[in-house]
Amino acid sequence: MVDVAQSREVHDPVLYSYPLSLRKTFYPLGFPVSIATNSDAVLSAAEESWSPFEKRFSTTPLTLRLGVNCDAGQAKVVPTVRAQRDLIGFVGDGENFLMGDLAEGTGFGWFTPAVAHATNFFRYHYLEALAMTLIDARYAAPMHAACVVLDGKGVMLCGDSGAGKSSLAYACARRGWQYASDDATYLLPNRSDRTVIGNPHRLRLRPDAGQLFPELKDHLAAPRGNGKISMEIATARHACIRQIAECRVDFAVYLCRRMDAPALLAPFSREAALADFGKTIALGSPEQRSVRMGQFRNLLEVPVNILRYSALEEAVETLAGMVRSGA
Repeated sequence: MVDVAQSREVHDPVLYSYPLSLRKTFYPLGFPVSIATNSDAVLSAAEESWSPFEKRFSTTPLTLRLGVNCDAGQAKVVPTVRAQRDLIGFVGDGENFLMGDLAEGTGFGWFTPAVAHATNFFRYHYLEALAMTLIDARYAAPMHAACVVLDGKGVMLCGDSGAGKSSLAYACARRGWQYASDDATYLLPNRSDRTVIGNPHRLRLRPDAGQLFPELKDHLAAPRGNGKISMEIATARHACIRQIAECRVDFAVYLCRRMDAPALLAPFSREAALADFGKTIALGSPEQRSVRMGQFRNLLEVPVNILRYSALEEAVETLAGMVRSGA
């Protein structure tokens, strides 16, 4: 790592011209993101987040300049996030912060070694947070949903945290469905065919998932960057999971898990679904928000249902029946 103290030999009080000589391009969701830094820890964190992804879109690279100040203190504080117009900031303290320009597709930040080397914390609160926000602003609209595919038909699994989206997505995958994403699915707004993308390389399950899926009983759970304990699955290591990089959405299903209840599929209000999708829109002018809502409205022209269920296997069979009947 290049020492920040070296820059003090010239007059550069705000480190505007500080050299960040380590460079590499990554492809989260397939979009190019170019990182310049002075720290191997930053590049290692990016590798952990995005190494499975290949380039899929020939867009102008988003650029992140991320410095690590070896003279700074060792604080590790969960950052506060604030935004106005096209500017967004993730501020932990005076030595750990990340600023982004949504219109330009750029960002810069400085960090202490303690934060840069706390890989999960750094990835979750800073690196992935800004990169995915920039992708959201320019290229893809996020939705709180999992997505799986059967017989070429995409099924988006929606619902609140704890509704069972990831568990049901994995239950579908182990029964031969293709897996696209667990709890974050992205709509490509420049497409009119309801195409979505996600992260098919990783799946996160609750720590007790081994009780539902015997093959996972020895898989260790670990803290995520937000402090929550989860079981993180690298899907490439599980032969039963067939990945798919993108798909068209043909059904949207809201999940309602109930104890000792038979699986039951019923129509769900499109307006309620649209209001739920709208909760993911945190940035943008009123005009931009209106356009995004229009994109969500177009997506929800597919059949929208609610699935009340208890047993996962019965839920998978019910979804398969829905796909094959086209209901």
